[in-house]
Amino acid sequence: MSTLKVPGAQLSYEVSGSGPLLILIPGAAGVGEVFLPLAHALSAQYQVVTYDRRGFSRSPLDGPQDYDHRLDTDTDDVRRKTLASDGPTGDRLWQQLGSDCLTRSPHPLSRAGPDGGGP
Repeated sequence: MSTLKVPGAQLSYEVSGSGPLLILIPGAAGVGEVFLPLAHALSAQYQVVTYDRRGFSRSPLDGPQDYDHRLDTDTDDVRRKTLASDGPTGDRLWQQLGSDCLTRSPHPLSRAGPDGGGP
C-alpha cells in the first residue's frame, strides 16, 4: 500500500501490472478494495491503480471534509494520481469524475466502464 499526499488528505493506493494506466475509481463506499479481483485480472494488460477516496478507509483527511466541493476535490485527486503516473484513467464513477477530468486535464484520458466505453 502506497500513499499520495494531496491537499487536505492522504490517498492510500495500490498499483499492479504494467502497460497503459487504468485507475479504478470507487463509488459510494469509496474503498478501492472492491476492485482487487478485477485489478488482478486486468494487471496482465494494464498498470492498474486502486485507491480509497479521501475520507474513506485508509485515506484519511487532514481536516474536515469539504462537502460543498466534494466532486471538485475527488476530480482533482484523480487528476493528481494520473499526473503522478503519467497516464490515462477511467472506471465506474467515470460519468462524473472522469468526464470532469477530461475537461480539466492537459493529459489525454481514456474512457472505460459499464457505459459501453473502453480503453
